[in-house]
Amino acid sequence: MRTTLRVVGTPLILLCISTSLQTGWKRFASHTGFSVLYPATWLGTRVSENRLDILSSAGGAEGVVIRRGQAVIVVRELQGAATASLSDLIDVTTDDDSVLSRQELHGEAAHGQGCTTLTEVVSRVELGPGAHNIVTAFYCELHGRKFGTLLRNWEGDKRQEEYQRVALHVARSLRLIA
Repeated sequence: MRTTLRVVGTPLILLCISTSLQTGWKRFASHTGFSVLYPATWLGTRVSENRLDILSSAGGAEGVVIRRGQAVIVVRELQGAATASLSDLIDVTTDDDSVLSRQELHGEAAHGQGCTTLTEVVSRVELGPGAHNIVTAFYCELHGRKFGTLLRNWEGDKRQEEYQRVALHVARSLRLIA
């Protein structure tokens, strides 16, 4: 089962977090030149300093396991972005998953700063007998760079729609910075 996104860029990343203009949201900015907004109530896991990893609540094992009733969102640049199309990267990233849906989402990028098109892919991933995660991934290309915002939660979680709305907001907030 492959549900991880690959990362490119230098291993040394400056992590900057500040209060955003949107109430209840913070900004993550990387040294490689992208930023996203995330809910101030979500907790950063610091699994890697070259991507944003946030948990909906405390607990679970960082970078490995989420507990039931918990979700994780990861935002990072996709590896192989220079030579592969976004569609090809999506296919490679999801090839072992059971894809439930794939659709294009448009709009909501202010003044051409963010992704004007997002590809949403929802997959069901078996973790073991009778144990599944739902992975909702939003992929986009911005000025030749390709990014993935990946949400993972337990199948049957009553908050899944809420988590998906948060992940979509995070994905739509992606910006390149100088």
